[in-house]
Amino acid sequence: MSTVQLVVDGVFIDLYEQDPIKLTYSIEDITNTETKSVFSRQFRVPATTHNFEFFSTAFEINGLDFDVTQKYEGIILDNGSEIIRGQFRMTKIYRSEKTGKIDYECLFLGETRSFGSVLGDKMIAALDFTEYSHTLAMAQVIDSWQAYPEGALTDGLFDGDIIYPLVDFGNVYNETTGAPTATDISGKPSTGTTGDHFTENNQGLPANRFKPMIRARVVWDKIFETAGYTYTSNFIDSELFTKLYISCWGNEPSRVVQTDAIGTWRARRNASTFAPGIIVYQQIEAGAGLGYNNTTGIYTVPTSVNGIPVTPSSVFNFGYSIEGGFGPDQFEETSAQITGRVVHNSGGVITYYDSETVNSGVGGGSSNYYFGSSGINITVSPGDQVYVEIVEDSPLGQFSATTGYFRCNSAVDGVQIVNQIKDDYKQIDFIKDIITKFRLVMSPNKLDRNNFIIEPWKDYIASGDYFDWTKKVDLNKDFVIEPLFFTQTEEIDFMDREDRDYLNDLNINEFGEVFGYLHVDSNNELLKGQREVKTLTPPTPITQINPGGYSGGESFIIPQIYAVEPGSNPNYILQKIPMSPHTRLLFYNGLQDTNLSSVWYDELNNTYTDYPMVSFYENFPNSINDLNLNWQVETGYAYAYTGFDPLLCQSAYDEYWSQYIDSLYSKWGRRVTVYVEISSEDLREFSFDDLIFIKDTYYYVEKIYDAPIGQDALVKVDLIKIERAVNLDIVIPPDDPSQATPWNTAPENYNDEDEVWQIR
Repeated sequence: MSTVQLVVDGVFIDLYEQDPIKLTYSIEDITNTETKSVFSRQFRVPATTHNFEFFSTAFEINGLDFDVTQKYEGIILDNGSEIIRGQFRMTKIYRSEKTGKIDYECLFLGETRSFGSVLGDKMIAALDFTEYSHTLAMAQVIDSWQAYPEGALTDGLFDGDIIYPLVDFGNVYNETTGAPTATDISGKPSTGTTGDHFTENNQGLPANRFKPMIRARVVWDKIFETAGYTYTSNFIDSELFTKLYISCWGNEPSRVVQTDAIGTWRARRNASTFAPGIIVYQQIEAGAGLGYNNTTGIYTVPTSVNGIPVTPSSVFNFGYSIEGGFGPDQFEETSAQITGRVVHNSGGVITYYDSETVNSGVGGGSSNYYFGSSGINITVSPGDQVYVEIVEDSPLGQFSATTGYFRCNSAVDGVQIVNQIKDDYKQIDFIKDIITKFRLVMSPNKLDRNNFIIEPWKDYIASGDYFDWTKKVDLNKDFVIEPLFFTQTEEIDFMDREDRDYLNDLNINEFGEVFGYLHVDSNNELLKGQREVKTLTPPTPITQINPGGYSGGESFIIPQIYAVEPGSNPNYILQKIPMSPHTRLLFYNGLQDTNLSSVWYDELNNTYTDYPMVSFYENFPNSINDLNLNWQVETGYAYAYTGFDPLLCQSAYDEYWSQYIDSLYSKWGRRVTVYVEISSEDLREFSFDDLIFIKDTYYYVEKIYDAPIGQDALVKVDLIKIERAVNLDIVIPPDDPSQATPWNTAPENYNDEDEVWQIR
């Protein structure tokens, strides 16, 4: 009797015992390094009464038609133990014209596919970053500079999760003089006085000239948490990844960060009630209410809005309207006065705003009256109350309030990180970019199927358990041994996305390629074709600021994120025009010495001899073993000086890809296809980081084909021979095949041994 069970969306599905579910195991495609998922061959399940009840509802079956787009969480069990969980789909319906028998054809896709499916086309900007909302002042900017590595791992603004580095985002220029209209991030020109420069007293940079960046780790964690998955990764937990940030530089060209009016809301009346008294606006149309009670009609000023504290004597802006009238014949012989107003109650001190009184007039009972104002500034403190009320001086009738609105037009002004993140960057693309840049492997955890093991390929391969498959291989079937380089193209281009900021544009125009681009040519005449390894985050070249008339400044190196246009002013022959860059990935290097002979200023006239630096260097000044985020180490646009050599580092290719590429193109690299006896227990314990030994050679598993769940079976397996490029703690047999023991020396009873995998 079969011990295999399939659970879909919490429902156990009836299965055919003679048609077991067969799974193909693979975590990536060796031809292009794309992440892959475990998947099943299509399999049929019978249309039993039980199955029909589930499938007809889940897939909206109508006759032989159904919704093929539907997918559900599925779990495959063997002897009650979970083998795998993932995504379950229905692909076809089969009906026998003779017997009327109906089968449903299904497909099962593993955890990795499910993870990608959950993310879909969701943008990073769709994640919840509410806890990072804050007011923007120099105090917050300066606090952010204490993030690691300047301070400890949790120092800085929001424990170091938000930084405000110094980046030049351009300027705005006077059309007549050609001089900047705002402080320029440069030294004062040696001649002339045109323009304001942040190295001049009383011309300091305001807080809004610094734009935020958020830790890549924060974004990574939020994506996994929102998707309902976890991960285990020494790399993601590393200090290196802690120093990595993504830009939050807005969606519109601007030299300043765009702040938002936070805490706004709007409520509307949806039912008529009799006044006098407080007017209740029952329906909240926009915003979360944020202090407004739609039962009492009273707005209570909160202590904070989206994490931003409301300070005493803050100025909030309110608007309101109320329309209504009296019933017929209520005032045939006398009139009534009606007053509409906004009331501010601050600790029992009552203040009225926009108070307006009208007289109904004799016989005017059926008239309509309107009260309102689109904008009223009120100075409030936390706990204050604001509401709308109607007052009338006659007991003969009752004013009926019909339509109207009450709203808070502006409350706290601050930075909402979600509005600063580029709105075209998908969550799945961010995950792929990190996996690509650092050549990560993303493998389901055999101990927790909702968890992924994520490590660089060079650290992951052959780092798991050791298994001897020698006595499990079927020698009656051919061994297919082929050079591994036949899976590859002749050439590979490594590059990041193109962008058109000043230095990137300069590099493209001068060299015809994206900054940091790397071309790898195997020089193997047996191979043809070309492929790309590419991320969607552009490189960010850096250079020294223009020190103008000041000496020094060699170490004052920052990103220059602007376009350039010709200028009419000789001191500004190139105008720095704000632009909207694509999302960038950069390291925070802490505070660095400017090496200027003078200081630079902020808007409070604080002086600085250092600055918060971000760059593609892991550390600054850099050393030979430090990482450079670009694919190739280039001299770039920051000129060398004593203590800084731009070529002294390891590129992303050098550090994370070269070992892998060398193993693929090695003349001794081999893919070996064999048939192996595998049990259900073997599959449950298997992981792609396992080290496999057969006869006299070590391998790692590339792919397992059509392994039936719940059965011992002979299955096809692709193995990759482990070259000396992979670091192992054990001795690897010689590369020279002439020194290896031939396969045909195996004993006659080779296949008679019935042993499980032996763990050493």
